[in-house]
Amino acid sequence: MTRLDLEPLSEASVRRAIWLMIGDAAAIAALGDRLVARAAGNPFFLEEMVKALAEARVLQGSPGAYRLAGTVAPFQVPSSVRAVLESRIDRLPAMEKRLLQAAAVVGARCSLPVLCGVLDKISQNLLYQHLLHLTEAGLLHEESLYPEPLYAFKHALIQEVVYEALPQERRRPLHAAVVRAIEQVYAGGRPEYAETLAYHAAQGEAWDKLAIYARQAGRKAVGQSAYQEAIRYFEEALIGFQRLPESEQVLEAMIETRFEMRNAFFPLGEIERDLTHLREAEKLVAKLENPSKLAWTSAYIARDLALIGRPGEAMITGRRALALGEEIGDTDLQIISRSYIGQTHYNLGEYQQSAAAMRVLLREIELLAPDRRFGLPLSGQVLFRCWLIWALSRLGLTSEVNEVIVEVLKAAAAVDQPLSQTVARHSCGFALVNGDRIDEALPHLEAALSLCRRWRLLAWFNDIASCLGYAYARANRGDEGLELLEEAVRQSRSLGVMSGHAMEVAWLAEAQLITNSVEDAAANARAAVALARQYRERGNEAYALWLLGRIGLQGEPVDHSGIEQLVRAALDVAGGSGMQPLILKCHGVLTKLQQRLGDSHEVSTRPSPTAHTG
Repeated sequence: MTRLDLEPLSEASVRRAIWLMIGDAAAIAALGDRLVARAAGNPFFLEEMVKALAEARVLQGSPGAYRLAGTVAPFQVPSSVRAVLESRIDRLPAMEKRLLQAAAVVGARCSLPVLCGVLDKISQNLLYQHLLHLTEAGLLHEESLYPEPLYAFKHALIQEVVYEALPQERRRPLHAAVVRAIEQVYAGGRPEYAETLAYHAAQGEAWDKLAIYARQAGRKAVGQSAYQEAIRYFEEALIGFQRLPESEQVLEAMIETRFEMRNAFFPLGEIERDLTHLREAEKLVAKLENPSKLAWTSAYIARDLALIGRPGEAMITGRRALALGEEIGDTDLQIISRSYIGQTHYNLGEYQQSAAAMRVLLREIELLAPDRRFGLPLSGQVLFRCWLIWALSRLGLTSEVNEVIVEVLKAAAAVDQPLSQTVARHSCGFALVNGDRIDEALPHLEAALSLCRRWRLLAWFNDIASCLGYAYARANRGDEGLELLEEAVRQSRSLGVMSGHAMEVAWLAEAQLITNSVEDAAANARAAVALARQYRERGNEAYALWLLGRIGLQGEPVDHSGIEQLVRAALDVAGGSGMQPLILKCHGVLTKLQQRLGDSHEVSTRPSPTAHTG
């Protein structure tokens, strides 16, 4: 006979075959890409998968005129394809069948050295001969020879059928053997294979290896800004640790793993989940009686409490962490505790205290270690400058804001990390918006939102989208602005990130006022006042009170005394917080109110007694 090896069909030919077999454009749009991927150029597999979908009533009609009628579940191997493949596999000699099963456990591709490590009782020469037979049988193919022989299954469905035919009690030791083999073959490059090792360790129930390699994979994912993936690996690592006998070393590793998870939870806005893990870490610390671990846990809890709108508890917890840090002489802990205390000052509307704290921290870290993160998800040089910018903006210290904007953009460029660049751009935009420099703010905020969406930095979306939405409204792009603001408000509530939520609602109200939705604006401004008071955000309360007064000027008849009372209350709070830009806005409303009243009434536009205190 003459043997003719048929190459797989091209993708274009497969798509043409799908069109001929199904016909309906909607069904092809829903199923086409998945069928192309699963068939991998094999027309028999393609035809049988289409038949299986028709038998499952996912497709209804007749060949060439099917329509999509059901939910598309994950594709199963059609029974006809399975029967053909199983019959071919069953005819193999016992040793080659065992080799094929080991290869299926290793994965779609496997190197000869790893296979030798898994099947360590077979010589490499004999193994190579069996691989040649499996290649000739069309089950495997040699994918490359350099730097080492690499074999792959001829079709993904072959591997799937072989793997699924293996009983669990036979899979488990093979997966564990794969871990040992990779460790032996690639001893110098294990971190490169952390994800693969974590997978095989989990399937092989090698709990000590799972703990090690899943944690390594989680760190790698954080470094690549793949935060969802990182959380999955860290949680797998915790499963591994929990299956090990309890010891001081294991407890410490579980605590540290939960600390590392913070840097994945935070960019995703998963603050409540992070707080739950930190409370678990707190319980583990109690078993160790370790002052250092207790202090770090307290510092991280303080940050989360501030974010979910519990600034009083955050301040108490942060100061406890700082006291412990001073007691044990941990400089890094002192820095991060003071940064969280400074952030809490900002949340409470104590902007001068917040700015002072950040200035001191920036001077100290410049001397200590400019590139350190201090356990933060981004550079301390970037984050502390961002907090400084926010506080300075509320205080109206324009000259210093301009200097720090230049510095933070330079620091973020040096770090070259998506999160650092996102937060830096947002902070610059926030400062420029607060300085009424809307046209300059828009490019920064748009760049920040683009980075945020690209890297799925959900924790920052609300801040960025609300600021950009407000800027759009100020730039006569009301529809775009309202859409972003409403999305930000919805997401803040769904995530439970209540820190700064009052300001988001106030900006939404102001955008509605700009677009002449006066009743909606008034309702949201009142809601912003209530939120600010609930979460003790004095600066945001002052802004919302001023806005209510401004909205009141649009009413008919104008409630003169009510407006003056609101603006006076805003002035008192703004004065106590040192918010010079807002103080000027309040006097602007009082001036307009006087103009509405005319000469028959007098409204004092002088600062209230507390307007310049603090």
